[in-house]
Amino acid sequence: MTQLNELMQIGSGYKFIQTSYTDTLITYDLGYFKGDSYITGENGTSSIINYNKDGVWRNIRVEIKNNAIVRYTEINPKTNDKDVIE
Repeated sequence: MTQLNELMQIGSGYKFIQTSYTDTLITYDLGYFKGDSYITGENGTSSIINYNKDGVWRNIRVEIKNNAIVRYTEINPKTNDKDVIE
């Protein structure tokens, strides 16, 4: 999972921070940090977003059974909206 997260971070302003680990569940916060910035949009309609404080963009839960990922859940901590992949 660590190597997968490192690949997913390439070119991103976000970083995966592992918050817990057991044989059946790994959790991460996908965070941003004070002083970071990134560019949104394309084709002449881009904007730069600058972060003034540390924060969490998404909470990630990876559920594992028999060494296989059985469920991947992404949670927006501000709205509590969830995307679940099984």
